[in-house]
Amino acid sequence: MLRKVGDSYVVDNYPSLWDDGKTKSPEIIKILGNKLTWVTYSDDIMTFHFDKIEERDNDVYFFKIGNRFLFQWADKKKHIAKWTIYLGDDRIMSSYLYIDSLYNTFPIVDYEWGPPGEIDEAWD
Repeated sequence: MLRKVGDSYVVDNYPSLWDDGKTKSPEIIKILGNKLTWVTYSDDIMTFHFDKIEERDNDVYFFKIGNRFLFQWADKKKHIAKWTIYLGDDRIMSSYLYIDSLYNTFPIVDYEWGPPGEIDEAWD
């Protein structure tokens, strides 16, 4: 997952939120065959199978599985894409830029959560 910093981007290396010894960072969405794998820094790895990919427009693809995933190229030459994830009632859960890790030229930085208690306050 990419984050804009100044005129460029960085890839965040997220530490585990739950201190369970499983660091699954950075956030990853991967398609292989008819399987979409979604790895987040705070949840278990989720795998979804799909029957088909719906092409909605030029370089816009929709996956009707569990949460619904929309893929759109932001910069095909740099292998940067925007993934939008929808909840069951069509609200947007997240919409972020991702880069194929094989082509990443941006720095990978350790993500800092902020002062203690900030995470707990976000869940309230």
